Amino acid sequence: MAPSTKEKKEKKPSKSATKNAKGKAIAIGATASTGVENVAEELRKLVIDPNRSAAGVLTSQKDSRDIKVEGFSLMYYSQILVTDSTLEFNYGRRYGLLGPNGCEIYEHEKLIWTFKGKSTFLKCLAAREVPIPDHIDIYLLNEEYPPTEMTALEAVIEFAEKEIK
Repeated sequence: MAPSTKEKKEKKPSKSATKNAKGKAIAIGATASTGVENVAEELRKLVIDPNRSAAGVLTSQKDSRDIKVEGFSLMYYSQILVTDSTLEFNYGRRYGLLGPNGCEIYEHEKLIWTFKGKSTFLKCLAAREVPIPDHIDIYLLNEEYPPTEMTALEAVIEFAEKEIK
C-alpha cells in the first residue's frame, strides 16, 4: 500500500543529509574541504584562451587512430582564421606548418589555402577545443627550433631523408 500524502510530508531527512546541507556545497565523490579546491585547481590547469573560438564535428570513428574533423572553423578575437574546413590527420604521418609569421598563402597543385595563425591553430588542437578522441595523445612544445642556415623547407626535407635511411 502506498503511503498517504501526510506520511510523505512527515518523512525526515537522515542525519548525515542534514549535516551536509548546512550551507556547504559538497562535490560528488569528494569531501567539502577538498572538492571545491580540486575543481578550482583543475580549472587553473585548463589552458583555454577566451579570445579563441573553435568549432568542428568529429566524423572519424571514436576508436580510430586517424582523426577527421569536418566543418572546422577557428576565430581569434574577431578575425576568422579558418572557416568550414576539413582536418584530417592519419596515424603514422608527421605534419608541419611552414610559413612566415602572420599570413601564409599556400599553393599546391589545384589547392590554394590562405592560412593565418599557425600557433593559434596548434594551441587550439592541443587544448582539445575541437573534438579529438581521448585516446589520442597531443603534446605542444612552445619552443623555437635552434638557429640554422637552412630554410624551413630544407630542414623538413633533410629530416625526411634521415628518416628514410
